[in-house]
Amino acid sequence: PRPVKEWALSLDKIASLQPEFLIPSHTAAIKGKENVQKVLQSHSEAIKYVYNKTIDAINAGLTADEAVQNIHLPSHLVDLPQLKEVYGRVDWSIRGIYQKETGWYNGNGTNLNPLPKNYLASEVVEISGGADKLLQRAIDLQIAGEHQLVCEICDIVIHANPKDKMAYFIKSHSLDYLGYMHGNANMFGFYRSAAAKQRE
Repeated sequence: PRPVKEWALSLDKIASLQPEFLIPSHTAAIKGKENVQKVLQSHSEAIKYVYNKTIDAINAGLTADEAVQNIHLPSHLVDLPQLKEVYGRVDWSIRGIYQKETGWYNGNGTNLNPLPKNYLASEVVEISGGADKLLQRAIDLQIAGEHQLVCEICDIVIHANPKDKMAYFIKSHSLDYLGYMHGNANMFGFYRSAAAKQRE
C-alpha cells in the first residue's frame, strides 16, 4: 500500500512549481512547462479518481475483487501514453487501497480463522481422485491457454504435497506464459522470477 492521497498531493505541489523539466524514476525525462503540466495533472487526476472510486466501493460493501471488475480509468485518461500500465496497474492500486484502508479482514467469516492451506488442499486432491488427475487437468488447461487457472490448480497439489515436482514444473511454464502475455514491466519480472523459483 502506498500513501495514495499524499502521492496525488505531491504531484500537485510539483505542478505548482511550474517546472520546465520532469525526471521520473522509471521513464524518460519530460521537457517543456506545458508537457510537464499535462503529465503531472493527468497522473494526479488518475490517482485521485482511482482512490475515490475505491473508497466508494469500500463504503458500498464491495469486495476488492468486485471493485477491480468495476473500476477503470475514464476514457479521457485511459489512452494517455503517460498512464499506460507499463509499471503499475489500476487493479493493483485498487487492491493496495483496500489493504491500506480496510486491513486484513475482508468481511468473509471463513477468513477470520482459516485452516492451514494443506488441510483444504488435501481434501480437494482426495475428492478429485488424486494429484495425477488434477495435474492432467492442469496440462489440458495449459494447452487451452488458461494459465492463471493452471497455477491455482497446481497450488492445490503443492499445498497437499510440497514434494510434488510435476506440479512445480507445470506451474513454472504457466508463470512464464503469464509473464510474456503482459506489457507490464513489473508483472513480467514478477512472473519470471516466480517461475524460476518454482523450477528451483
